[in-house]
Amino acid sequence: MDLMDVIDKSMEVLRRYPLCDHCLGRLFALSGYGLENWERGRSIKDLIHMEMVGRVRLGDASAASMLRRLAESGHGPSARFLMDRMRENVGRAECPVCGGLFRLVDEAARAVASAMEACGVEFSSFQVGTTLPRQVLEADFRLSMEAATTSSESIKRELNRLIGKRVQALTGKEFSRSPDVVAVVSLPSVSVSLLVMPVYAAGHYRKLLRGPMPLGEVAAAAGAKSAIIHSPLRDGDARVLGEERMVLQLNSPRSRSIPGLGLIGFLELMELSRASRSDVEELKGEIDRERTYRGLVLFREPPSEDSLRSVSEFMEGRRVKQGRRSKLIKFMRLKSLGGRVAELLLRGEGGVSVEGLVDGIGVSPSISGVLGVGAKLVQLDVLDA
Repeated sequence: MDLMDVIDKSMEVLRRYPLCDHCLGRLFALSGYGLENWERGRSIKDLIHMEMVGRVRLGDASAASMLRRLAESGHGPSARFLMDRMRENVGRAECPVCGGLFRLVDEAARAVASAMEACGVEFSSFQVGTTLPRQVLEADFRLSMEAATTSSESIKRELNRLIGKRVQALTGKEFSRSPDVVAVVSLPSVSVSLLVMPVYAAGHYRKLLRGPMPLGEVAAAAGAKSAIIHSPLRDGDARVLGEERMVLQLNSPRSRSIPGLGLIGFLELMELSRASRSDVEELKGEIDRERTYRGLVLFREPPSEDSLRSVSEFMEGRRVKQGRRSKLIKFMRLKSLGGRVAELLLRGEGGVSVEGLVDGIGVSPSISGVLGVGAKLVQLDVLDA
């Protein structure tokens, strides 16, 4: 869009709406370089003002109506010209899009800086977001659609950027797209809420006893509100005796440093190093990695050694159907421990349901199905990964 197109479009819009400098300039956010939207808006109004004043001086009385619209939009030179030369006192109207929200930018930045100082959390980078009244968002969208420019910017994005710049100047902290802290400012009330982003640490873990992981103890030891361990292994009540890869997520941590946690209760966390959310997604791709399992199986009736050997030979090297997928059983041995109990030693693709492989629920073929005897898994250890 060339300069004359910008001027013509701006005059068309200003005839309908007395836009402030921010809201007019935002329609042409990609025009120029190194300019804020209010500077674009003011410059456009200055150019229109010069053209209209020239026309009035040449006797074109109709140009005065555009000067009145400029004055209503807060353009001081147009208001002064109308007062000094035409004895018209034209007051400034409230911007029909933002309603004057941009006058709150400095106050909002001070509120964010104050909240950050009081939060008691270590951080070096931040991001700012805003929540705005629905009527403001609707007016901004409607203006963008009516103006039909290809270079407009949303009001939320402009406010976020301006408040963020002020906060950076006040605090010395870095504005980042991957922040440690996110401040959300509600306008026009200027209330602030802070969201402390998680810290991620990649490493390995072992779970030495059965039962749920002691995540509350992990969070307390790391100075965080809560903790999550992301792992491709769904261990449930199983012990994990081999070293399993994981990403530790610490929510609302007081420190951004990676803690050296070691043994916490019966959970051992090893070789922790800084990670990110993308590492969690990458870890999900390891669900099919082979693992070795050891379990205790309880049969409804005592099985013979021959039947245990036969089912092991039948299952070994076979793919079992599990939901929509199939899993390869690379190695399997069943050894009687006397009576109705047998030890299961199994190596297969990761994600195989060992419980389903035993009792036949959701997995086919299964140990129970091949033997024709009811069976259930009563204990499970993951030996390596």
